[in-house]
Amino acid sequence: MKMKKYLLLILIIIIIEKLNIIKCFEEISIEISIKEEEENGTMIIDLRSYIKSEFLQNNNSNGYIIRFVRPCLNLYIDKENSFKIRSFKIDREKLCQYEKFCYLNCDLFIEKEAIKLVKLKINIEDINDHKPKFKKELYSYELDENLLIGFRLQLEQAEDKDLSEKNSIKNYYLNLFNLTYFPFKLNYDKKNHLLELILIKNLEKKNKNEKYVFQLIVNDGENEEDKCLIEINILENQQYNNLPPKFDLNLYKFFIFNLNETFIGKVHAKNDFNFNFNLNNNNNNYKQIYYRIIPSIENSNLFQINETSGEIFLNEKQKINLFDKFYEIFIEAFYLNYLSSLTTIQIYFNLTSQFNNNEQENFIQILIPKLFKKIDNKIFIKENISLPQNSFT
Repeated sequence: MKMKKYLLLILIIIIIEKLNIIKCFEEISIEISIKEEEENGTMIIDLRSYIKSEFLQNNNSNGYIIRFVRPCLNLYIDKENSFKIRSFKIDREKLCQYEKFCYLNCDLFIEKEAIKLVKLKINIEDINDHKPKFKKELYSYELDENLLIGFRLQLEQAEDKDLSEKNSIKNYYLNLFNLTYFPFKLNYDKKNHLLELILIKNLEKKNKNEKYVFQLIVNDGENEEDKCLIEINILENQQYNNLPPKFDLNLYKFFIFNLNETFIGKVHAKNDFNFNFNLNNNNNNYKQIYYRIIPSIENSNLFQINETSGEIFLNEKQKINLFDKFYEIFIEAFYLNYLSSLTTIQIYFNLTSQFNNNEQENFIQILIPKLFKKIDNKIFIKENISLPQNSFT
C-alpha cells in the first residue's frame, strides 16, 4: 500500500515538472493577412522573419522540428524548408460562409534545443469574385389605389456571396424608363436590412390597365450589377386591402437548449381589418397571410420559415456561432397583394448542458492535470483524458 502511494507521489511530481516545462515555452503571436483565391502553393509566411536570430543557427531548417499542433485547414509546411508555410487555394465564401470577417487560427511549434510555440492568426481578405443576384427577373405587385401616403412596400433584396464591407452590396437605384409620373421613393436601409418603396404621392388610376413598370438595379461598388423588372398593378376600390397584417408581438424571443432540435419557434400575424370575406378564390388569396425572413449578412441561410404557418427552423446548425449572444432576424408578414408588416426575432442559444458532447467542437474542456506521453524524446500533450479510477488502488 505504501509502495502504491509512493508511486502515485512520484507520478504527481513528474506531472508538475512537465507542466513547468510547458510553461517555459516561449510563445510568439503572429497575425497576417492574405487574399482569398491565391494559387495553390502560395507562400504566406516565412517564420524566420518573426523569430530571434540567436534561435536560428542557419538559414535552412535542418535539425529543426516544425509541426502544427493539430492539422490546420488549407495550410501546409514546405517540404524543402520547414520555416515556410504555404496555402492551398482558399475560397473565403466556403470557409466563412456567413461571416463578415474570416480568420484561420493555427498553432505550431518549432523545436531544436529550445521550443517555441507559434500562434498564427490569418485574416482571409475578401475579393470581389461574386456579383449580386436577384432571385427573380420579374416581381409583380398589386396595390389598392386608396393607399395612404407613407405606405411602405418591402422589396426582396439581391443576394451577394461577398460579405465583406468592401465588396458587398453598396446601393440600389431605379430606371424608370419613360414614366412621367412615379409616386414612390426608393429607400435602402443597409443597417436594418430593409429595401422598400415609400409612397410619397397619391396613386393615380387613369384607366383599367394602370400599372407602373420599372427596373431595379443593384450595385456592389465595382460596376458589378444585376437588374430585375418590377410591375405594380393598381387595383380599384379594394379598400379592405388598405391595412397590412399585424403581428401579435413586435419582438419575439426564442431560447434554444438543444441543437439536435431544429424547430425554433413560431410567429403569428392576423388580419388587421374587419371585413366579411366572400368564399371565392380571389378573396381567399388576399386573406391568406404569408411569411418570409428578410435576408441579411449575419443570418443568410441559417434559418428558414414556413411561408404559411410562420414556423421557424434552424437550417444550418453547423454554421451557428455559439459564442454570439444572440441572433436577430426580421420577419415579414404579407398578403398576396404585398401589403406587409415586420417583426423582430431574437434567438438565444444556451447549450451549457451539451458542453461534453463530442459534436460540440466549439467547446473544449481542458482538464488539469494533463497527461503526458513520451515518444522518441518528444513530449506530446493529451487533452481531456482522465485516469481510470482503479489506476492507483
